[in-house]
Amino acid sequence: MKHILSLLALAAVTSVTAQNQPMNLGDEEVDIAVWNEELQAKADAGDKEAQWVVGMCYAEGKGVEPSEAQAFLWWRKSAEQGFMDAQYWLGRIYQTDGAVDRSDENAFEWYLKAAEQGHPAAQRRVARCYYEGKGAEQDYEIAFDWYKKAAEANDKQSMVMLGSMWEDGLADSQDYEQAVHWYLKAAESGDAEGQYNTGRMYENGNGVERNTETAIEWYKKAKAQDKDPYSTFAAARLEELLH
Repeated sequence: MKHILSLLALAAVTSVTAQNQPMNLGDEEVDIAVWNEELQAKADAGDKEAQWVVGMCYAEGKGVEPSEAQAFLWWRKSAEQGFMDAQYWLGRIYQTDGAVDRSDENAFEWYLKAAEQGHPAAQRRVARCYYEGKGAEQDYEIAFDWYKKAAEANDKQSMVMLGSMWEDGLADSQDYEQAVHWYLKAAESGDAEGQYNTGRMYENGNGVERNTETAIEWYKKAKAQDKDPYSTFAAARLEELLH
C-alpha cells in the first residue's frame, strides 16, 4: 500500500552478524547505565529490571564487550518474569539475523506479551505483524485496533499508520478527514513523516481545504529534519512549489 514501504524501511532492524559489534537499535536506543558489578549482582540475584538493563548493556556495548547472545540470555530471564521492556526487546531480537534463529512467530509472541501490558512500541509491532501477516494471520481490523492503542499512548509512528490506513481505505472505510487528523497529531508531535503527509493533504485538498501556504509550512518543518528520509521528500515538493 502507498506510504507503507518508507515506514517499514524506517522501522527495519539491521541484522548483526559480526561478533563484537553492538546491536543496531535503529531509532530506539535506550538511555541506560553502564554495566557495573553491582548491576550484575542484582541481575544474578534475579532482579528482572536489572536483568533487562544488563541485556541492554550487552546489546549496546556499554561497559562490556558487545554480545547479542548475552543480550538475548538476560532479556529472556527478565521477560520470563514478566518485565515488559525485556519482552519487547526479546521480540526485536527474534526479528534480526544473529544470536537466535529469526522467527516472526516468536517475535509476535513476545511483542504481544508486552503489548498486553501497555507497551506502546510493542503494540505498534503487534499491529505491524497483523498488518503484514508476519507472525500472525493478516488482519487489518486487528492491526488498526493495535495501532490505535499505541497512537493513543503517543506513539508517533502509529499515528502515521492510522492516517495511512484511513487514507488507503484499510480502516472502516476511506476517510480523508480521519487521515488528516492522525497525520496532524503525528506532525504536531514532531514526526517528519506526519509533517510531510500533512503537507501533502493540504497541497491536494484531501480531508481539508486546499491550502498551498499551509502545505509549504509543513513541508518546511519536515525538510528541517535533515536526518529523516522524509526531509528529502519534503524538499522535492518545496522545490516544485516554490520555483
